[in-house]
Amino acid sequence: MPACDLAQQPAEPLPPEAACETWSTAAPTLTTREVDLLFVVSEAPSMLRHADVLHTRLRTLGHVLETLEGGMPSVHVAVPDGAAPAERCGIGPDPWLRDVRVPWFWCDVDVGEACHDRNYASPWADALACLAQRAADGDRPAPVLARAVAALEGGAAAFLRPQAALVVVIITADDDASPGPVERYIDELRALGATRATVYVALVAPLEAPRLRAVRDAFPNRAELVDVESDTWAGVVASLGSWADRIANLCLPIAQPDLDPDAPGIQADCVATDDQLGLGPLLPRCTMSTADRPAPDTPLPCYWIREVDPAEYGCAQIALVERERFGPSLPPLRCGCEP
Repeated sequence: MPACDLAQQPAEPLPPEAACETWSTAAPTLTTREVDLLFVVSEAPSMLRHADVLHTRLRTLGHVLETLEGGMPSVHVAVPDGAAPAERCGIGPDPWLRDVRVPWFWCDVDVGEACHDRNYASPWADALACLAQRAADGDRPAPVLARAVAALEGGAAAFLRPQAALVVVIITADDDASPGPVERYIDELRALGATRATVYVALVAPLEAPRLRAVRDAFPNRAELVDVESDTWAGVVASLGSWADRIANLCLPIAQPDLDPDAPGIQADCVATDDQLGLGPLLPRCTMSTADRPAPDTPLPCYWIREVDPAEYGCAQIALVERERFGPSLPPLRCGCEP
């Protein structure tokens, strides 16, 4: 190996398997493509004027997830007290909506849709809209924050996955009417961030709702407040898309050389780990059948590097981690210098 500039070494210790002191590091905001969404939709009478558009706009949110770069993430969707809506919407046996990607290379080339574990039969966006839809038949403003926290700590919490990003979507035409101080609910939502990838909050509500504005302000860069009276709620769609971009960018900042051109795939001098600091147990390189297809019997989890069109991705290579029950992700990845 060539001599390397010690000034280029990362500040944190390198894994003992590292063979060179010069490294390029890919460490995205999120290292997961698992997403758990909790929808809390008010049923207060004030929602009556939105009844005609609620279903359509919920479907639009579903389409945002479907059209992400790299395909839809591994998704769980729940609503408080969701058992009855799930049964009505043909979702089951779990009372939440599930669309979990399994390794695509386990499937035949021409049946990619079979590489999903789903518990619904209708189109994805329709199933999501049906589950989250609520009739405006309540008699007062809804305690939406209390419902969100109670669901995340109670029966609906079974839908949560430890490594998933959590997105709490609240739709209401009134300010929050929960009994406790708003700081209590903010603290409980923040506490969830210690046990998963991160927590995002999307609020469709009156812009002058003091309690919900406080929630938005408590999650800088991870919350959006969109006017419930706006024509399209496009802001929350854009916000969801912007949040999703953080898990969709799988680019390596520096293209890596192939150290064994005779072997399938790119054999780069890299180490990968699930630990955000890059110091955890190492993930092995996937055994490849071809340059762009891991072998069905490769041990999981594993990582591999794929060459892509720079015009489409903005880079020449992306790194993917394959797991048994959810879609690809990019871990902290370090790659050594060319021999």
